[in-house]
Amino acid sequence: MGILFDQDTVTEFYENEIYENGKAEGMQQGMKQGMLKVLIDMVKDKLLSVADAAKRLGVSEKEFMRLSKA
Repeated sequence: MGILFDQDTVTEFYENEIYENGKAEGMQQGMKQGMLKVLIDMVKDKLLSVADAAKRLGVSEKEFMRLSKA
């Protein structure tokens, strides 16, 4: 059985999908930035090594150092 959609319905569907995908990406970026800040603070307070902080963030030590200076 086929269901016909008008152009407005299709457009609304795609706009909603794009919005939800963007929202999810934004949340992931925000969480990663928040985690980076916490890890940087822990390294500064000598509670965590750079190697451990980088591992927890899922980046190399070099990348962690670059991100911590940004």
